[in-house]
Amino acid sequence: MLKNYFIIAVRSLKASLSYNLINIIGLSLGLACALTVFTIIDFEYSFDNFHRKSEDTYRVTRKFNGDYPDYDGVVPYPLGQMLRNEVSGIKELVEFHGPSDGEISFTDSNGQFAIYEEEDILWTTSEFFDVLDFKLISGNKEDLENPFNVFLTQGLAQKYFLGEEPVGKVINMGNDVNLTVVGIVEDSPQNTNLPFKMLLSLATLKETEKQIWKNWNMTWGYSAYVIPEDGASIKELEKQIDQVYDSYVEAEEGVKSSFILQPLIDIHTDEKYGDGNHYVTPSLLIYAFIFLASLILGTSCLNFININTSIAVKRSKEIGIRKTLGGRRGQLFVQFLFETFMIVCFSMILAFSIGQMLIDGFNSSITIVNYDLTYGLNVIYFAIIAVVFVTILAGAYPALILSGFKPVDAIKNSITLKKGSGSFNLRRALIITQFSFTSILIICTLIVAAQVDHLKNRDAGFTSKGVFLLDLPSVSYEKKETFLDILKNQKYVSEASLAFSAPLSGYGWNNTFEIPGQKTKENQSSSLKFVDAGYLDFYGIELLAGKNLIEAKGTDSLKNVLINKHMVGFVGWKSPEDAIGKTIHVNRDKMKVVGVISDFNVYAQAEIRPVMLYHRPDMMNQISFRFNAEDPSQYFMAVQQEFQKFFPNALFSFRSLQDDINEGFAVEELFARVVQFVSLLSIILSCMGLYGLVSFMVNKHAKTIGIRKVFGASVASILSIFTKEYLRLIIIAFLIAAPVSYFLVDIWMQEFTYRITIGSLFFIIGFFITILITLLTVGYRSWKAAKANPIQSLRYE
Repeated sequence: MLKNYFIIAVRSLKASLSYNLINIIGLSLGLACALTVFTIIDFEYSFDNFHRKSEDTYRVTRKFNGDYPDYDGVVPYPLGQMLRNEVSGIKELVEFHGPSDGEISFTDSNGQFAIYEEEDILWTTSEFFDVLDFKLISGNKEDLENPFNVFLTQGLAQKYFLGEEPVGKVINMGNDVNLTVVGIVEDSPQNTNLPFKMLLSLATLKETEKQIWKNWNMTWGYSAYVIPEDGASIKELEKQIDQVYDSYVEAEEGVKSSFILQPLIDIHTDEKYGDGNHYVTPSLLIYAFIFLASLILGTSCLNFININTSIAVKRSKEIGIRKTLGGRRGQLFVQFLFETFMIVCFSMILAFSIGQMLIDGFNSSITIVNYDLTYGLNVIYFAIIAVVFVTILAGAYPALILSGFKPVDAIKNSITLKKGSGSFNLRRALIITQFSFTSILIICTLIVAAQVDHLKNRDAGFTSKGVFLLDLPSVSYEKKETFLDILKNQKYVSEASLAFSAPLSGYGWNNTFEIPGQKTKENQSSSLKFVDAGYLDFYGIELLAGKNLIEAKGTDSLKNVLINKHMVGFVGWKSPEDAIGKTIHVNRDKMKVVGVISDFNVYAQAEIRPVMLYHRPDMMNQISFRFNAEDPSQYFMAVQQEFQKFFPNALFSFRSLQDDINEGFAVEELFARVVQFVSLLSIILSCMGLYGLVSFMVNKHAKTIGIRKVFGASVASILSIFTKEYLRLIIIAFLIAAPVSYFLVDIWMQEFTYRITIGSLFFIIGFFITILITLLTVGYRSWKAAKANPIQSLRYE
């Protein structure tokens, strides 16, 4: 029986080869999208679940309540010691600092000096290998308890020492800390929230930064993972941590907060904690991927149903004869479903190749991660399930329709697909559904692209055009100023400023503050910027009241500070002028407000927050400058030469500020690209399906067209026969798609503080794009039929 089904299926597929090719291509595109999205989702939800204790491990996080509700994945540095000594119910604890960046230098075996800027440097303790399953290849984990020891990953050891034995070698970090290599660790996988290239002992940080381990207000980059004791209540443990912590912060006059134990396997998809250690994939983005892939796969299935139900009439005589000769409906149903199964199998084979191309193209357009489409068990299982699901989804209804034809009607060729007495049939409903999907994607693409463009190009309160950033090594402030003057005196540099960071960048420094005589609010914190006197003019930040830092320098024993206008209102001062001369306490330092500046964004997507600018020479390691040319590329080498002449053993790190800003929109940019790509696929699939339908209708009515032409019908009148019905269906589809599109993008845009207005123009443009697609697809095929010689179609008669 199966052999018979196969032979008949092959003959049927050959008989309608052109239409089946459209089906195969369409389904393969849909299945390729499904494979790609499955690979992405499988990867995103695999983060840190390879650890044996992953389900029992929690990260200690901090929640702030107040005017700015916030969550933080980093905690105060003294917290680890508190957890070890004063909190019961914790079985295991591992502490971290980082991952962070740093300059690593050493002298190789040939006596050559080498220096690298390395990412993912992680400080930790020996418990790292007890709690997490990262393989230690050589060395003793206990060495992580001793200061100035470092474990390198296999890849980094090969990069530095080219196959030589790395253990015992000495490397330098930041030009001032010598580290001894004591072991090798297996390279960390991509799917971890603690990516590392080297593991430094946390004891090293305790030696080099002794002051931070007693400061309960310092949350530079410290985090901790805990494993509770068996049977311990997470809620009770959180409550206990809060109680013990409160006893310390009262003594330190800090800001109260509550602690949450976050499951390790939830870290990667919990967007509340954007702590910068690793990229976080919002759950909303995952759901959007699933929705978009479902649209494409659904469009592919609708194409299949549309075309197969349309060519049902062509097979009606075959069905009538088979039923007359004793064929049962069940046998015919299985036969037609088997044909669909073969098409879906062919499509899935093609989808694997297309899926790999999609993944490669996807990876080439993003920098935060590389996905890998492999033929592992998960993908194989998914492919099998997808084949069965799509076979039933796309094949069941056409098989049901075809097998249900009455023998007499089928032999007489009087089959129709109309429902009821009206002219609205299933084919029209499917076309409306298909183009509703396409219209939704077109409108969403327009709005998403506009929103991302708005985020990247809106006025953030300062001038970023043409700004380049140059990082300086940790040297004396006088030496930094000398190099700044050298750079300013170059004829190709128009202006320059020395600071800790640009107004908006990936580098942030936040501290709580207090106003004498006022009750401290929860989460009363400010973004700190360490700047020189030229910072305001360089970035076009307006001084609203008071004086700039240079003018107020040395007026009294207090440190002088500039605050932004938002902070004036935040603390309750009446006006910028009223703030001048007021005192602010930051880390017990007394700061005097000497000026008020205009507001600007410190973080890419956050609302305006309190900002303080003051002069702190030891923290100012970055020069911002502009070139005297529209095309500055010719001067990049000159800047590098000056830098290396002045800092011969330092790493040259040079980039555009706009690149830094764009990194803050990596996820949004990724989403926009995915929506654009999916929209393009939907358009292609819709055109393919519509072209197949029109081709079938043209072939079916070829003689009618020929007779009309013989009797003098114009090309335009013949075109109108085919286009007017489809245009009517497309208009109905658009009327359905418009409110759905608005609802979807409105949900997505709720995530943004700064968003565009969803105006009617997006829908008008989307409507005309859809109409244009329809006219081009239907019009081209109809025009070919209208221009054909009528003799060809009437010759048999």
